[in-house]
Amino acid sequence: MQLHAMFRALLGLCAALLLTSCSRPSTSTPEALLVEKLDVERQMVDFGELAINQVVRETLIVENVGKNTVHLLEPERECGCSQARFDRLELKPGESASLELELSAPGSPGRVEKRVWLACREISAARLPVTLVANVSAAVWSQPSSLTIEVSPNQEASRNVVLRHLPGRSISKLECPRPEVSVSTVSEGELVREVQVNVPSGNLEPGEVVESQLAVFLEAESEPTLRIPVRYRLRSPFRFSPDKLTLVPHQAAIHRTVSLLMDPDVSPDSLQVESLVKAVTVESQRFSRNRLIIQLRLDTTELAEGAASVLQAKVSGREPAERLVVHVLKSS
Repeated sequence: MQLHAMFRALLGLCAALLLTSCSRPSTSTPEALLVEKLDVERQMVDFGELAINQVVRETLIVENVGKNTVHLLEPERECGCSQARFDRLELKPGESASLELELSAPGSPGRVEKRVWLACREISAARLPVTLVANVSAAVWSQPSSLTIEVSPNQEASRNVVLRHLPGRSISKLECPRPEVSVSTVSEGELVREVQVNVPSGNLEPGEVVESQLAVFLEAESEPTLRIPVRYRLRSPFRFSPDKLTLVPHQAAIHRTVSLLMDPDVSPDSLQVESLVKAVTVESQRFSRNRLIIQLRLDTTELAEGAASVLQAKVSGREPAERLVVHVLKSS
């Protein structure tokens, strides 16, 4: 009798455990767990109608709605036409961070849809997308959307740009505020004009970069409908890639790799690479296929907010020198 009672009790316990296991929800996916921790104000940002090359910005609030502290990772971007950064990376329960977004409209009309992905260190396998959309429309647009011209010493350099406009509109004039820059028409059709932008070396100093623009005016318009960025400099046989680093100092030491691209006639043995500031240390250098790969350590506690040249490369006894710029953004 006692054994029978014990057997019934055991069966009841097994049944209870079985019911409990059946009613328990299935394991959440990493994406679902991330949504439980982070609440994004909007996952779709519609910038509406934009002009060619227009830059627009928006700020969203991201809140930690979980029970534990989360450590945000730097946002991942789909391409260079979008920018995204947090004003702080550590969020305690209930705290919020500002997500600053920037979208640069391309040089031709059409719909734009780009994504930025958010993640945190605690669930690194999951990413939360934020989509940026816009419709780019303009009466005139260019290909390419910007010009970068490298000028050899004592020579003139040029780049061609194709301008297209809508039916019923026509280009009345082109202007560049720099007097040394000249613009000439190469060919012209019903809805298209190809022009050549010419830049002489003139009084350019070694390492100097000139930022200007080509303004495109349409008939009956007093203001330019399109501004094409124009950037020119003396050509150097070696150059940093990238030539600018952007940092958000969320930790004391940050490691970055940059390359020094060299013409075939430049010997690696003749190159001198030196740090210009105490906060930047060259940890290693190695040469590979006309490229010097440089590993840097940046002490963010010693870097002031703003932009500054931190690294210099030059060929012994030869000018110009190339400099790497670091832009330090405000940290929380």
